[in-house]
Amino acid sequence: MKKIYTVNLDEDKVNELKVWLEKNGQTFSGYLNILIGENLEALKKYAPKGDKTRLSIFTLLGLASRMTADLKKELKK
Repeated sequence: MKKIYTVNLDEDKVNELKVWLEKNGQTFSGYLNILIGENLEALKKYAPKGDKTRLSIFTLLGLASRMTADLKKELKK
């Protein structure tokens, strides 16, 4: 199901992005949907479990390290 959302974005950046998206056959809303999906997938995979909402710098570095290792594995495929 789709729903309309109101967000505030930098107009110049959005317009510049839309030109690139149109050249590549993509819509702005489709692009945002992909970004949100990818972000959600990363959060599910890498974010600490439980109610912890604030992360220490060491936790963030650990997450970045895991993400980098996974990306390197993907690139080797």
